[in-house]
Amino acid sequence: IPTTAGAAPRLDEKEKDDSCLIWTTFGLPTISIPIYKSKKNNMPYGLQIISTKYNDFSLLNFAERIFKQIK
Repeated sequence: IPTTAGAAPRLDEKEKDDSCLIWTTFGLPTISIPIYKSKKNNMPYGLQIISTKYNDFSLLNFAERIFKQIK
């Protein structure tokens, strides 16, 4: 899933609601990896990868493989 609902807001703007809190609520391990930078504002966009409970090391290995593929 996308890491955020959009680009980072300016300091004087209100931030959008966090769509990722649900995974923390359920206690699921997640990791966010950068997938590209916006041409509009040069800010990175991320991909959040979610795993099942107690599967942290597999999640890290999977995220590393994905990150290497998109690099």
